[in-house]
Amino acid sequence: MRKFFVKWILGSYIRLFIKQISGAENIPKKGAYLIVSNHNSMIDGVGIIYAVLKKTNRLIGVVTKFRPIRRTRISRFLKTFFEGFARLFIEFISAWEKRVTDRVAVRLKKGKPMLIFPEGFSNRKKTLFKARTGAARIAVLSKVPVLPIGVMNSEKILPRNVYFPRFYRAMIKIGKPFTLEKYYGKENDKAALEEATIVIMKKISKLCGKEYPIG
Repeated sequence: MRKFFVKWILGSYIRLFIKQISGAENIPKKGAYLIVSNHNSMIDGVGIIYAVLKKTNRLIGVVTKFRPIRRTRISRFLKTFFEGFARLFIEFISAWEKRVTDRVAVRLKKGKPMLIFPEGFSNRKKTLFKARTGAARIAVLSKVPVLPIGVMNSEKILPRNVYFPRFYRAMIKIGKPFTLEKYYGKENDKAALEEATIVIMKKISKLCGKEYPIG
């Protein structure tokens, strides 16, 4: 039921806003892996969930920081949707919770693919935000492959403070999985995690076309 809803019902809608998915052959067909992506818009996560499900017939979990800024009826509706209805079909872990990196690492060790946006917040700028080290720490803790993804043009579909999609089409570019084996055992080493984060963000940068201005 969950896969049917996401793939056929939600997917039929999402396809209208996706121009191209390239590199889908790079998505692992089994086992756990951590998806890392740039974050232009609220629609990014849904597009990536659909791309993975379409190729591998697997649902992924998502680390989200969804928190409405304006206390409007629409923002309250979206909050209710993401925290209530959507959880029936997609596993969300709130980035606001304590020890979130440990929780995500546990899910990965159990074989569940997870998605995280290292920038932390949606970014409409032409360069990537400085990423936090959470994604790197999760990958090092769980020792799973990292799958980099670049999303382009999604900010035109759902610009800031716009709650109903505009008819533009995004592109999703999926890179080859890689590991951070060099940093295994260094999950509490801040300098090592900063370095690993740069590795992650440079991979994303090549896919999405946005420069990462650090490192």
